[in-house]
Amino acid sequence: MNKIITLALAAIFLLQACKKKDNPEKPADCATVLCITMAHLLNIRLMDADGKKNLLYGPDASIPKENISLYYADKPVAWISSPDSATSTGYLSVHLQPVYAAGSLQTPGDDFALDFTLKVKLATGEKTFLLHVLNHRNCCGAIVQGIQINKTGIVYKSGDNNGYQPVNLPLVL
Repeated sequence: MNKIITLALAAIFLLQACKKKDNPEKPADCATVLCITMAHLLNIRLMDADGKKNLLYGPDASIPKENISLYYADKPVAWISSPDSATSTGYLSVHLQPVYAAGSLQTPGDDFALDFTLKVKLATGEKTFLLHVLNHRNCCGAIVQGIQINKTGIVYKSGDNNGYQPVNLPLVL
């Protein structure tokens, strides 16, 4: 129990240390920040148009996982299933560090967006969605702040402020 509390406190201190200072004109002083390498993830849960049923996982799943493909800059991106993929709370997870490296994205700096193409194979053909992923930079990397589908309308956000909870994306198929 003490280990869990210690790790939780360490994580909170690191997240606080990695935030930008209040003055947006002056970037954070990253020289004083110690970053522990951790995976920068994009976690998404594909939901039906009403946002009630998980399309890939659980009893209501209607799309086989092999019918989903994700691309960045026209190159396929590997994704993995979450540990709870047997239930309707399952989601897709993408390691963003290779994408950051491919795009020569350095930190700290301005917030930025990454555009991914999501392709879903259906019996009626293939449906394509542009996932406009909004990221906030800090000294230790970046955090997914939200996702816009086809760069219009609602920005769907994670259930927490640190970007680790999956973003529920309702898809109109």
